[in-house]
Amino acid sequence: MTHRLRWAYTVVLALLISLVAEKGMSQTDHVSVLIGKWEVTGVRLDETLMRRPNYNYDDPELVGRWMLFSRKSILTNTPEDTSCQHPLVRSEVETIEGLVGRTMAKAKYSGGETNKFALPVDTMKNVEVLWVTCKKGHIGPDTPFGPENFNWIARLSDNELAMRWYDNTILLLKRQPK
Repeated sequence: MTHRLRWAYTVVLALLISLVAEKGMSQTDHVSVLIGKWEVTGVRLDETLMRRPNYNYDDPELVGRWMLFSRKSILTNTPEDTSCQHPLVRSEVETIEGLVGRTMAKAKYSGGETNKFALPVDTMKNVEVLWVTCKKGHIGPDTPFGPENFNWIARLSDNELAMRWYDNTILLLKRQPK
């Protein structure tokens, strides 16, 4: 490798590393923390919104459903047509308040409420946020806000997750025993 080519390679690599560091995102394999079967134990919604969503708080259409994560796919038995082949996961650290504020629909007349989704954690503490995309298919919404083709899952603990879901809802998931 010539000196110029090695120098150019080093510059490009340094730029990529700085971009990842700037975003606070880790590009290592994070699928492993999700592997297993997870049950939907709760459905949360922002009750400050002026419109009525399709789902209700702890909606029986979703509670009791499951998601099965593996390195090859994410399978669900939710009502939505969801299929994810070869999931890719990146990680960042953020408060749930910050995450919800930038990725969920905004109430027209927000009074600055915190924990609008009544999540079972301190939403002002930093948590690991896993951004999931699929080489083929999708797992949940990437709109109205957030990186295109990515949905988020917040790790509340080793055995509990909060996952953005359709119609401005958040699913609470609990890891099932093997």
